[in-house]
Amino acid sequence: EYQALHTGLEYAQYIADVIEDIHGATPVINFHCDNQAVVRSLKTPDVLPKHLKHTRVKLHAVVDAIRNKSACVTFVPSHEQKSDAFTKQLSRSKTSDCLRHILV
Repeated sequence: EYQALHTGLEYAQYIADVIEDIHGATPVINFHCDNQAVVRSLKTPDVLPKHLKHTRVKLHAVVDAIRNKSACVTFVPSHEQKSDAFTKQLSRSKTSDCLRHILV
């Protein structure tokens, strides 16, 4: 989860820089995570688990973006993840539900 947030932040910051060059305003990058422990640990990085020593350097970039208010990480329950339509095999009803929310 931490690695995915870091990689997503890198890509999103590049796109935000392009948008800033075009429009002059920097958008806030919103991330939706289905892991409550990750969301909590990003909001209180001083209490990070000890087993994350190897990811701390990349994690600081995400924490700094959250502190600077250029990024926001919010919890979304797994059953409400709309990106599942692109990444998982779903039932027909779940796929149509996800696509309906994405295409709105």
